[in-house]
Amino acid sequence: KCLILEHPEVCPRCASADYRVTSFSPLRFLREDVPVFGALNCDFITEKLMDDLVMWFSSGGTKSVWHMDDYENLNCLIRGKKELILGSASQVELGHLEGGYSRVDVDAVDLEQFPGFAEMTFYNATIQGGDCLYIPVFWSHVVRSWDRNIAINAWWDIYKTPLQCLPSMHTTWESVSMLTDSDPGRVGEEQDIDTENRRSLSGEVRITIYISHQMRTENVLSLDNFVDEMLDMLDQQPMNIDEEDRERVMELVFQQMDGNSDGLLQPPEVDLLSSDDILMSYIDRALSELSEYDDHLLSDEL
Repeated sequence: KCLILEHPEVCPRCASADYRVTSFSPLRFLREDVPVFGALNCDFITEKLMDDLVMWFSSGGTKSVWHMDDYENLNCLIRGKKELILGSASQVELGHLEGGYSRVDVDAVDLEQFPGFAEMTFYNATIQGGDCLYIPVFWSHVVRSWDRNIAINAWWDIYKTPLQCLPSMHTTWESVSMLTDSDPGRVGEEQDIDTENRRSLSGEVRITIYISHQMRTENVLSLDNFVDEMLDMLDQQPMNIDEEDRERVMELVFQQMDGNSDGLLQPPEVDLLSSDDILMSYIDRALSELSEYDDHLLSDEL
């Protein structure tokens, strides 16, 4: 019963005899045989957003744990049958551990330990060979596989602004550049791969915004909530901003991102934060403005 799990300490039950995990990647040299899925045949997605392509296969009788991914996901089944049960992003926090994996037993949910599951709306999807299922970012799900099966799923970075796409220049996945790309290549030609911290800093900021409860439930983010989320993020991933200046800098960054000055960040404003250069320009401008303000105060005192 094999599913990819690189850090079993995140979810001890996942590494038990009932959920044994093996990770290997034969897909890189097969990508020339796999066409770019029609739903992702968009130049912006293949050039800017693709994160990874993963092959899954088993002899059946397997299931995942209840979990969520922080990427958009298109799961395409080549052979076999899969059943997926999903819960919406607004309920993603129920029963989750660090890393997106849940301790809940999907076959016997303990409603005393996880009472929120009684209030959830679940969606059931059964797919067979030739079907693809879109799993939105942050949607919790469990996957059961039946019979001999093989599937390929594509993960790409979150981007909520509607796209006007040109057809991708790529007809197969062979030449598509991936942000993470967990595949080491052919046996004997393996590459050393570090999949940690592959997402850009601006990407981490976008994910932090999008996973916030207010954005998931209301599709907007207020100044106060933005600052709180960013300060939590800076505790884990500093940006060379003095600790005493962080709150004010983030307030000034928010003002720059809030293009219509309505006091709320909406997805098109978040998606404009598309590179580290843009993020750093916001931060540099905020630091410069803060420095000028401090100089002005000092001048008044003198």
